[in-house]
Formats: sequence, C-alpha cells, structure tokens
Amino acid sequence: EEIKNPDLAIKTLNLVAQKEKIKAIFVVNDVSLLKKYKLNFDYEVHFRIPYSKLAKLYRRAKIFLYTSRLESFSLPPLEAMASGTAVVTTDNIGIREYAVHKYNCLMDHEHNENNLAKYVLDLLADDDLRLNLVRNGLITAKQYSWDNITRNWIDAINKIEEDLK
Repeated sequence: EEIKNPDLAIKTLNLVAQKEKIKAIFVVNDVSLLKKYKLNFDYEVHFRIPYSKLAKLYRRAKIFLYTSRLESFSLPPLEAMASGTAVVTTDNIGIREYAVHKYNCLMDHEHNENNLAKYVLDLLADDDLRLNLVRNGLITAKQYSWDNITRNWIDAINKIEEDLK
C-alpha cells in the first residue's frame, strides 16, 4: 500500500546495499509491487503468509525496516520486537505508543532514506547496539502481551464502574 511507503524502503535498502551485502525479506500482498523497482540486493518474497510463518521470518532477520507514513498503532514493529529483531522505523504517529528512539528502536522523524540507511548500517556494524535494542524491544513487547492488555482493559472497566457509583 502506498501509505506503507515502499519507495522509501527500496531507496533505503539500495543505499545500504552500496556499502554492505544484504538479503531482504519482503512480505507483500501484491507480488507485482516489486517489479516496478530496481533492486540492487538479494531478496526473497513471501506472499500473504500465515502469522506462524511471519514470526519465523521476523526471527530470521537481524533488522526489521518499517517505513509507513501513518498508523494508528504500528503492530509489525512490535511483532518484530517480540521476535527478537532490531527495529529501524519511521515516525508514523502510532508507533509513539511504544517505540523510543535509541531505547528499543532507531526512529527517523524525517522519513529520509539516508537517515534510515545509516541506522541499518549502524546496526549491522555494531552488535552491542543491535542487541541492546533487541533486549529493550523484548521488554517493550511483553508490556503488550494479551494477558497485560486484558488485565488493563478489565481494570479500566472496573474503574469506570466505580466512578459511576
């Protein structure tokens, strides 16, 4: 989808590939999407896969690149964090709910391919930085487990009920 900003993702990956040999994993709803781009790196494409396979792909990746322009809540980066994958992302408003630059992700507020490529290259070159983001991403993801969400939802309903008495 255009709002996911695939042009920015491809520009970023092509810049990274100028400095490092990479292999990208694309998960797409439209297999023809990639045909419009010149890709200067190795890649594999997965089309409409089940969530169980998606989690395996997250775990295979060192870095998850997310370039969406606007989201109400950016679930894919949180899924990547839960899978132990470092996240490089654009600021898309919804991600601010949980993502913190240099704590659990590297976030570009400008939606700029040069900034994103630098972040990816930094993570490829610095295992300590990448693993620190992974550790903090796992902590973040646990806060959004279904058990925690359910508990918070029930607590909110109970508080409303108390306030109405």
